[in-house]
Amino acid sequence: MLDVVRMKLFPPNYDAWIAKSHRYKERLVSSGATYAGQWRPLDDLSFADYSGDIINASHRHLAAAPLGHQGVDFLIELGITGYLRRGDALKLYELAFRAPGDILEAGTNKGLSTSILAQAVHDRGHGVIETIELDSENSVEAKRNLAGRPGSESVTFTVSDATRRMNELASQGKRYGFIFIDHWHGYQATIDAAELAKKLLVDGGFVMFHDFLDPGNADRRHVYGVYQAVLDRIVDDDRFSFAGVSGCCAIFQYAEVQSAR
Repeated sequence: MLDVVRMKLFPPNYDAWIAKSHRYKERLVSSGATYAGQWRPLDDLSFADYSGDIINASHRHLAAAPLGHQGVDFLIELGITGYLRRGDALKLYELAFRAPGDILEAGTNKGLSTSILAQAVHDRGHGVIETIELDSENSVEAKRNLAGRPGSESVTFTVSDATRRMNELASQGKRYGFIFIDHWHGYQATIDAAELAKKLLVDGGFVMFHDFLDPGNADRRHVYGVYQAVLDRIVDDDRFSFAGVSGCCAIFQYAEVQSAR
């Protein structure tokens, strides 16, 4: 709600964001960045297929899982209510499986994405997950949904505002190899999460923003502001390098030492 009020009081400058998104594309291309061709400017958003290799049997299961969850033709069906494209699910598993450390998730909902993270941690044989959810009923249901599934014993379900909890974890010196940002998709909430990711990621860790490619970001009347927040807090920070898109998500890798532009 605060994001909606703020947008009405201070109309965002979409033209500036669009221009900035094109400049970043040019910067990626001129630098020869590996994933430059995957970047989508704000005025040309489109979803992306998963482009990585299939890692193992669990990953292959996601690649073959049916679509049509809740009657939506592009949502993956894994037996838990949620909103993931196949490309989201495959990239989630890949990054969790290969993460150089523990995993943090902002936005548990009913536990769909958490179940994928848990399976990956189980398969890699080490690591723990903390997943943060503001709605206590959702958190309870998510814990129930994961009960008995591989890796569920590695998951801590925390009921809290994501910004508050991420601040607490940062103050405790916690660090993570992979952070999945999938809570409220408003501009300010994403700004807060992006800033805190800088304090919470290990060197070489990854952060993945859900709904980055959703067309709602480009709609001047929509409450989404994931793309714009990433533009304003991640792409301007040389410690982050663009690591591609998958489904509706964008991925960035963090390095402790700033790279030269």
